Amino acid sequence: MRCRKCSGVFRPTQLKNKKCWREFNMCYTCAVLLHPKAYPKNVILARLAKIGKYKSKRSKYNSYTKVGGI
Repeated sequence: MRCRKCSGVFRPTQLKNKKCWREFNMCYTCAVLLHPKAYPKNVILARLAKIGKYKSKRSKYNSYTKVGGI
């Protein structure tokens, strides 16, 4: 099966029970981008982060670079 937006190919077993395919005939990422009101905020932000369009402001405070040998 192919996503209507990005033409990505998916197996029916991967998306059989998901709302993205059942209601919109799109892959998970395209459905979240085009129909954000159908998904909770955490799902939207996770999908945006996965494709590189969002980065949490908290993540820069939690990460650090190690200096030294330990």
